[in-house]
Amino acid sequence: MVTSKYYIYSMEIQHTETNRGNKAIIVDGYVYRKTNVLKNGNVVYTCSVSKNCKKTVITDEEGDSIVKVRNQHSCKTEPSFKKAEARQLRVRLRKQCRKSNVSPVVLVKSELAHVEEKSLEEKDIKNAAMSLFRHYQKTNSFSPSHLPSEETNSFRDVGEEMYSESQQTSLIKQMAEETGSSLYMGEGKMNNSGKLFKYMNCRLIRDGDLIEDDLWVRDGIIVNPEYIFFSEKVTADVTVDCDGAILCPGFIDVQINGALGVDFSVNTDNIEEGVAKVAKGILEHGVTSFCPTIVTSSESTYKQIVSRVKKKNGSKEGAGVLGLHLEGPFISKEKKGAHDVNLIQTFDNGMVDLTKIYGEDLTNVAIVTLAPELAKSGEVIKELVKRGIKVSVGHSVANLIQGEEAVLQGATFITHLFNAMLPFHHRDPGLIGLLTSKKVPTDVPYYGVISDGIHTHPAALRIAHRVDPKGMVLVTDAIAGAGLPEGEHRFGSQTMEIKGNRAVIKGTQTLCGSIATMDMCVQHLRKSTLCGTVRALEAASLHPAKLLGISDKKGTLNFDSDADFIVLNDDLVVLATYIAGECVWSKAKI
Repeated sequence: MVTSKYYIYSMEIQHTETNRGNKAIIVDGYVYRKTNVLKNGNVVYTCSVSKNCKKTVITDEEGDSIVKVRNQHSCKTEPSFKKAEARQLRVRLRKQCRKSNVSPVVLVKSELAHVEEKSLEEKDIKNAAMSLFRHYQKTNSFSPSHLPSEETNSFRDVGEEMYSESQQTSLIKQMAEETGSSLYMGEGKMNNSGKLFKYMNCRLIRDGDLIEDDLWVRDGIIVNPEYIFFSEKVTADVTVDCDGAILCPGFIDVQINGALGVDFSVNTDNIEEGVAKVAKGILEHGVTSFCPTIVTSSESTYKQIVSRVKKKNGSKEGAGVLGLHLEGPFISKEKKGAHDVNLIQTFDNGMVDLTKIYGEDLTNVAIVTLAPELAKSGEVIKELVKRGIKVSVGHSVANLIQGEEAVLQGATFITHLFNAMLPFHHRDPGLIGLLTSKKVPTDVPYYGVISDGIHTHPAALRIAHRVDPKGMVLVTDAIAGAGLPEGEHRFGSQTMEIKGNRAVIKGTQTLCGSIATMDMCVQHLRKSTLCGTVRALEAASLHPAKLLGISDKKGTLNFDSDADFIVLNDDLVVLATYIAGECVWSKAKI
């Protein structure tokens, strides 16, 4: 007991460590970290439950007794003696690990033998054992020579021995299985859950720049390495040397009509299989998410497709589906492009006509392209936006004023700029004029561009990019011929002939559509506009993510974003594609 002028202190002190290994004490169930040493040798400890808590205790130089207490607890947390005991168990295990060559099995069992049966919960025992394993991974304190011969392979052997010999320590194995630790993956199965991956020797696209840094990933999410290190004191489970490559967020294609012989608007009987085939095929081009696009079709076709093509996360089976892009049928007959003029519709009755064609449930729809000059378009745009659907203007003869009104009603995208719209005119620039309009918000609309060197002239690309570089969204607008070899291919009543990057109707120079891939579009944009690597890559990743309102999870390499990224060389050739931290396609081993 210590007596002072103001206080009488009879509180028991337990010595411990912080997660960083610094000195700390436990008093009445609260953990206090060492924060200062006074001139007289006394040591100041501050409550570590909360950064805002000002409660401090001052001990003598040896830390055996308290000489003063300051302030009251502001952390609003009740003391937990079980947490204190669990912390002490973790500390003892780490200390034993540092100075002992005995088996970790023996260490854990020895310490558990001194713990009262009811003083700890199951999760505390699991965490204590896993803390020891993390310490091993960090310090390599246990070399094979430190372990019994039957344990030299890995901690998996340790876990199995503990599991067979002790019912209590079986909880450790359960913990490892739940977190996916590779230490206990039975039957040779690989599971990356819970593992911390470090991608080093790479350049990252981050915050509008190309920087040299490491990328850290856990459980499919990009994580902050500083937080992981200081809060958990662990290092990477797996380190990948990227050999100086560029790491960029995965590409997002918001307008793709098909590929590899699949036409989403035609192959409706097995639409799910068709979408899956394309989703798998575009992985090698760096696309990790896309919007399957349906061109102007019949009412029965929409009813068959809209309800069946579900939004889906990406995986090794293919790129993620962010929702359908319904390009039509509410478009201009004068700017129909390749759309069937007989199927074009109007919505004179507003949403009643639209839902009659598409169906009432639009949950699977991400984007709708319509002509803003149509009657009731303002009403329709507002309602679609209200339902969380992005509205794009295109296939239109709208003038600038009509385009501005559409944007003010909620439209945020222009479908394939320059194509299927009025050409730029100095008295009325049409929808193209939206890029410089002062009557619409500065951050919208975004605009799609087919950067294949065929559908958009390089000079037009340069004009658009110099006027509004942050609004450019690269799209492939690819058709069924994309990904097919050169030669003749029969689709319906027509024969398509693929020559290089062009697909034409056999015997003519009439274009059938785009057969571009997203990586090719990025390469062409950088070459044609001299915009640089970062801006070219962001036009296929960050910008479409912002358009869709998902840039908090997609399109960036920021902390807490989905670990959808691609590995490229300096020529912007895709070397590998990752979705949720898993390599789903690789040209060669990194």
